[in-house]
Amino acid sequence: MSGLGGKVAATPSLPAPVLNQGMTGEKIQQVMGKPLEVRRTTVAGHDGEVWVYRRPIDTRVSEVAARIVEEPWIDPITGELKYLPEPAYNQQRVELIEETRVFLSEGRLVEVKRSVYRERRFVNRSATGNPRRFLRPDFQS
Repeated sequence: MSGLGGKVAATPSLPAPVLNQGMTGEKIQQVMGKPLEVRRTTVAGHDGEVWVYRRPIDTRVSEVAARIVEEPWIDPITGELKYLPEPAYNQQRVELIEETRVFLSEGRLVEVKRSVYRERRFVNRSATGNPRRFLRPDFQS
């Protein structure tokens, strides 16, 4: 996934941890770590807990044209100040997140549900397009 004229950087995903029915909560935490959320619930008359885990499985970063800005430049022939439309780029980060919900009853794993969703964020920065400008020598610093 690349933006207009942008570069893409990706991270490889790791395989999902293996969870087996009947595992204890302690063993699950050894494999998965501490859950992000713990919810008490009742499913089919059984009291238990749902442990929620999230992990990124793929991350892509790209430069995308976010807007057009008017860049000032000095015409080298006429010395006249002009403005050129230039794209301004922002960084876009797209992550695929795997959410794992683990249902435990009486301290043992009963069911695992996994889903994947996409999370997209833009990093705003002050980009002014093309850094090459045509300036007269007395305007250069």
